[in-house]
Amino acid sequence: MGLSSFQLGAVVAEKDGQNRLIFEDTNLYREFIAGKGVGERLIVTFEEDKESRSKTQKQLGYWWGHVVPEIAKHCGYTDNQMHYALLGECFGYIEGPCGKPVPNVPGLTGAPVEVMTKLIDWVLIWAPSELGVVLQDPDKNWKQNRRRRAA
Repeated sequence: MGLSSFQLGAVVAEKDGQNRLIFEDTNLYREFIAGKGVGERLIVTFEEDKESRSKTQKQLGYWWGHVVPEIAKHCGYTDNQMHYALLGECFGYIEGPCGKPVPNVPGLTGAPVEVMTKLIDWVLIWAPSELGVVLQDPDKNWKQNRRRRAA
């Protein structure tokens, strides 16, 4: 595989306060590593995706301000419980320290816009089909509409 550069993933916060990198496409990463010999040296470069930060903040506002509370209310969960359940449903689960499943993506801190877009696109289809909860679409003109409502 002639891969020289690809987007790895997002930094997420752990409960112990440490950050870790979650790979967006673990298969691509595994395929890349599988093609390397044991002891082969690689140069790995990390850089921050600065363009997506403001978009991600808007997406997080929609996530925490509408999606999570609406579904949590329907299911009888707290917002945090619902948030983690949705992350698990969307991105899958891994075995936790006591053998119980925990979300593969434990949080959205530092998540790139692509991860947030995938999550929001997924929940807009999943919530009505699995729970019967129809969510309002994200408002692409939220700034203008907020000013109109305030006037």
